[in-house]
Amino acid sequence: MTLPVIRVLITGSAGRIAYSLIPLIGLGHAFGPEQKLDLVLFDIPEKIDVLRGIMMEIDDCSYSLINSVSFTANPEEAFLDIDFAIFLGSYPRKEWMQRKDLLEKNKIIFKQQAMYLQEYSKKNVKVVVVGNPANTNALVLAENSTSIPKENITCLMRLDQNRATSIISKKLSIPKTDIFDIIIWGNHSNFQNLSLEHTYLKNKGIFQPDDSVKEWINTTMIPFVRNRGTEVIKYLGSSSSLSAAQAVCDHIRDWFLGTQDDHFVTMGVYSNGCYDIPKGLIFGLPVRCYGNFKYEIVEDLKISDNTKENIKRSIIELEGEKNMAL
Repeated sequence: MTLPVIRVLITGSAGRIAYSLIPLIGLGHAFGPEQKLDLVLFDIPEKIDVLRGIMMEIDDCSYSLINSVSFTANPEEAFLDIDFAIFLGSYPRKEWMQRKDLLEKNKIIFKQQAMYLQEYSKKNVKVVVVGNPANTNALVLAENSTSIPKENITCLMRLDQNRATSIISKKLSIPKTDIFDIIIWGNHSNFQNLSLEHTYLKNKGIFQPDDSVKEWINTTMIPFVRNRGTEVIKYLGSSSSLSAAQAVCDHIRDWFLGTQDDHFVTMGVYSNGCYDIPKGLIFGLPVRCYGNFKYEIVEDLKISDNTKENIKRSIIELEGEKNMAL
């Protein structure tokens, strides 16, 4: 059976993440090895020649899964009849900026894009926001595109999960594919709460670290994940692009094709009140995905008092951002 073509918008398409992401999408790492796509590249007018060059390269790659590719700086054209939107574009943080300044700049951008999303996109459009501050940018979209179901708008938390998976794999000398059910609660920020309480290791069961590994988790692993982005910038001179692109693909793949067996992954989703998290935040939560962009929040996990306290800190941070952005 031939699958309907999915029309995919990528904002910020002239940027480094997009340049890393597009080949992965073309090779089937996001929507699967059989799903045909119509790609729409969108950026500001000053980047139009860059978009033209990227489109030429996509054509020259001759990806069998990319049915068509177009580019535009016109939002009405970009958002028209899209099925899926990847929001890579956001206002970059400058040295002089406090977080409230960044939120104020991005509030304007994402309110405008919410208007285009509501006016021109399909009403069942699905969204992943990558541009930071991703949780609150996604919330601005959700609260200003009221005809689109809130559960359709998500933000990327997978990069933090992947970083945690990688360092655990090295520490325990086991394959990354043997590690499941890591949770990144809350915000994609220094207040994120990495939890291994329910982490499952293939053929070994629930991860039960000894005292020395527990100390390593608290003194090495958690700071590593929280500060990894800053470290990449220090040596590369720019933010993560390869790893961010892979994380976007992982997020989309699990959402579209489903998570493995009974395992769960972390996605930034619209909170429903579980775990005493107020409704109306885009919050990193454990979810199971069932394919065709259907997911459910895993609501019955037992969590430690320490995790509960860290969740409270994320709630305070995200509610503060919400008050500044809405």
